[in-house]
Amino acid sequence: MKQTILFLLWPLAAWQLAGQTATVEGKVLDTLRGTPIKNVSVSMRSLRQSADAPEGQTYATQTDANGHFVIHNVPAGEYYGEADLNGLIQVRVGPDYYQKFAFTAGQHALITLRMTPAAVISGRVVDADGEPVRDANVGLGHYSSIDGKDLDFSPAATTDDRGEYRLSQVQAGKYYPRAFPPNLVDSPWARDFQRARGFWFVPTYLPSTIDVVQAISIVVAAGSETRLADIVLRAERRYSVRGKFADFQNSRRYWVLLREMPESHHYQIAVNFRPPPPKYYDLDTKVTGEEFEIRDVSPGHYSVIGTASDANPSAQSLVARQVVEVTDHDVENVVLTFASPFEIPGQIKFDGAPFDTSGLMIALMWDWQDRHEVNLKSETSFTFTGVRPEIYAIELGEGAPFPIGSSGPYLKSARLGDRELVDWRVDLTDGPKPLTLVFANEASTIDGTVRDARGRLVSAKVVIVPENAHQLSMPRPRVSASDEKGAFTLRQIPPGEYRLFAAQGTTVPMVYGFDLVKPYLGQSIRITVKPKSSQIVNLQMISRK
Repeated sequence: MKQTILFLLWPLAAWQLAGQTATVEGKVLDTLRGTPIKNVSVSMRSLRQSADAPEGQTYATQTDANGHFVIHNVPAGEYYGEADLNGLIQVRVGPDYYQKFAFTAGQHALITLRMTPAAVISGRVVDADGEPVRDANVGLGHYSSIDGKDLDFSPAATTDDRGEYRLSQVQAGKYYPRAFPPNLVDSPWARDFQRARGFWFVPTYLPSTIDVVQAISIVVAAGSETRLADIVLRAERRYSVRGKFADFQNSRRYWVLLREMPESHHYQIAVNFRPPPPKYYDLDTKVTGEEFEIRDVSPGHYSVIGTASDANPSAQSLVARQVVEVTDHDVENVVLTFASPFEIPGQIKFDGAPFDTSGLMIALMWDWQDRHEVNLKSETSFTFTGVRPEIYAIELGEGAPFPIGSSGPYLKSARLGDRELVDWRVDLTDGPKPLTLVFANEASTIDGTVRDARGRLVSAKVVIVPENAHQLSMPRPRVSASDEKGAFTLRQIPPGEYRLFAAQGTTVPMVYGFDLVKPYLGQSIRITVKPKSSQIVNLQMISRK
């Protein structure tokens, strides 16, 4: 009798599960030939965490001989539809790389995924004498619409002993080929080789330039095979920075590192809310007693950062900082004088009606290793601890500058001690000062639609650019996207003068600076945003000239 009950319950449980999930059925097509593709790995990857589908959870299958697939028991939610087969690339759709789908409980969804033949790029990396460079990393730089980087160097490949590289699975599009020198950790031969020759390789774009503006771009067609001209790696001289620790004590442990600090560095962090990629992650640093030496340093502006700790693990580490300029010779006699890290008291004020600060994150950031964060629970005062004498940037929210909800507050002004800040940089090189942040609750909303040249509603990137570059209330352009029906919404826009444009999603970079949106500004429209307002703006999608 028990076996009979179990037998009867099993179909009931399966029926209940089917009612709580979706069935996804579809096909995968070759866009060039219009034919179905067999043996494609198809998966639905969850976009958001839910009780039934954790973020990143995948539900997968494979297409049959007719390019057909069925995935059962997919929990309700939003998913990326992904197709994978060697020699083919999934076609990008809209501003995202993968096509998005939303499934409801009990739904039987019919979808189509499209792929196109992958391209192949090959070439060679050589030095100025024409000799091959092995272990160089060659990437195809393209403006990414996925992760917000200025240039995303993928795919990438490593050169062999003949300096040869080959990149397959390349999506059709426009690229800036770049060769990155051999990693001095993974390829220790490269350090001795370059040091012996007296020069050091630097990242180089095709054909032989360190500036992307002067680089040669390539346009890759689907299914094509292209052999590029040689990338000739540029080289530079490098030098040493030497010095000693003041008030040296044998009982302490000492560390020293060098941080690149060009004039634009802190400004870039203040605007982008992320540090630029580290230029030198493999410098040869030696500490011998009270003396230190940092070798293989390129010309530039740097902070020499020292840390000293006592044997007592509960004692607070001491810090030191000294700015140096490396030109055409070694830098000698740098003295690091240590002091205890300090605290920075902070206060939030309101211009107008106050709001609940619960969940607001505030941070001082130099880079991801030197970042001081506080999370508020409705209070209006806070304290940063362990701060060093550096130039930091204010960061709000989860790495975004306007995180405070739908009511529309924004950072209107900031003051360090008795000095008003003109941007997001906080200069603490001469010691601690109180930080005051003033928020206003009068941001606005812009709604609208995007159409192409034929008047059709389209998915596109929508970019709003402040006329007053790098203003505190909005320090960078902001990028949103219209949906498949052309509709978009820009929220929490501070009052001010702006430019607005829409362009094809796969060609507009998710940039946070101003330089890469300049080519579009000539075709943008000017708008005025008034406090606590809402307006409708209809855009025509433009192209980059």
